[in-house]
Amino acid sequence: MGGSGEREERTGALNPCISHSQAKHHQSGWKPLQSTDNSKEALTEIWLSCTVVIPQRVFNPKRAPKCTICMATRQGGCVKGDPQGWTHEESKKMLAAWASLLFLAMWVRNATSGPLSFRIAAILDDPMECSRGERLAITLAKESINRSSNRSTTGKLEVDIFELLRDSEYETGETMCQIMSKGVVAVLGPSASPASNSIISNICGEKEVPYVKVAPEDILKVQFPRFTTLDLRPTNTDISMAVAGLLTFFNSSTSCLICAQADCLLNLEVLLRQFLISKETLSVRMLDDSQDPTPLLKEIRDDKTATIIVDANATMSHIILERASELGMLSVYYTYILTSLEFSLLRLDDLADQRVNIVGFSVFNRTHPFFQDFVLSLNRSWQENCDHAPFAGTPLSSALLFDAVHTVVAAVQELNRSQNVGATQLSCKSSKIWEHGTSLMNYLRMIGQWHSEHGLSMEKKLPSLNVTDTLFNTTLTITTILENPYVMLRANHQELEGNERYEGFCVDMLKELADILKFKYRIRLVGDGVYGVPGANGTWTGMVGELISR
Repeated sequence: MGGSGEREERTGALNPCISHSQAKHHQSGWKPLQSTDNSKEALTEIWLSCTVVIPQRVFNPKRAPKCTICMATRQGGCVKGDPQGWTHEESKKMLAAWASLLFLAMWVRNATSGPLSFRIAAILDDPMECSRGERLAITLAKESINRSSNRSTTGKLEVDIFELLRDSEYETGETMCQIMSKGVVAVLGPSASPASNSIISNICGEKEVPYVKVAPEDILKVQFPRFTTLDLRPTNTDISMAVAGLLTFFNSSTSCLICAQADCLLNLEVLLRQFLISKETLSVRMLDDSQDPTPLLKEIRDDKTATIIVDANATMSHIILERASELGMLSVYYTYILTSLEFSLLRLDDLADQRVNIVGFSVFNRTHPFFQDFVLSLNRSWQENCDHAPFAGTPLSSALLFDAVHTVVAAVQELNRSQNVGATQLSCKSSKIWEHGTSLMNYLRMIGQWHSEHGLSMEKKLPSLNVTDTLFNTTLTITTILENPYVMLRANHQELEGNERYEGFCVDMLKELADILKFKYRIRLVGDGVYGVPGANGTWTGMVGELISR
């Protein structure tokens, strides 16, 4: 059943046991927060970590003996009223026996759990020739974990890599069903296949298996995003806010945005909205099908616009800067802000005058002890498979996949402290889910950001509400469907009115709650008699639809 009332209050609470968030940052001040050793494994400074250990009961209290170990009195017996009537010596012996049994049970639990071994699946769309190094990045991460010094306690990691030949939801769906049947603790997704990312997210959401996404943010927002999807890249909103901050820093009253793709306006929507309510001016120019930026740059030069925002990939950004250099637009009078997160891949030595301002974003953690070895390994692999072109640099997707493997492993190991984490073989034909999926995602969710100027900003918890005060003297409309034994029509329902026409488990429970919390209600059946399914236009039918529409 679902409820909607005259007064609506939403409550929520964040699990404090969460690690590895997307602490977004940029060149004007964003920095990562590194509070545990787990963050040392990140090549792309985007981690925020904390650790909370959840205690676990060793004994089942329902099966524990109902006896009392009491404090001894001066007369050597138990406190009056003790049902066992033990003496002081008997109590001491029983206490010692229980302590030994408790220690034995804890030792057996630790001994039987043993080293944790688990499997991760990765679906890649990286071509074999002149690849982005994504396979190598995953292999390097797996090898570094498996040869770690605490191997006896961490067990062995296996990573199954699946090739994505084309961006097809149908083929990706079949691949995902194969992956689910193997029993994995997480799925790593492709970096440049939006349709496949969508089906991976849906299936992982249905099976409650974490999906670590390294692809750019989806342009079309999912109305009901999956809890099991973790985005490692900074969001479009973060990039928009970073660009807006730079424009303020440079005191730019007039700017121009060059878009290489049509989705540019959606990606930077937050930035564009800011100009609607400000005095500053932003002009937008789109590259045509020829992808030649020269005509656009000439228009910008003639308009006397000195601040230019370039929303394009690293390759196109380099071409735009080359054409700008030919037109004499790389000088002290111009400022270029590049939105690409692969700014480090640009070769600017032969282009930029020392007095020109070219600002970009990079999430690479170059101080990481493994970063140089990581780059060298990718360079060697590139030379072996793509000798006709020079190595441009470390692709962001490969570094993110390296971090993704370490992120999942760290979260699983942390979760295994409080519960024995074991993968489950799942089938796409059944409704069975992975029982540990939600708990694992609680170790992966973002909980805050750290900024060099503003410090740590944690996600605010909504204030706790007094449910009694919230519902007191409120009339709720309860929308539901008929289903035995939860909600049923009474045999003589035609002779009755209102709520008296219904009976069942949910009806009885609702009546008890209303009596305790002092609220009123009216039960209303859903017109189409279904729980609800999503429609093509984003609306829902059934009970879900009525809850959304209120």
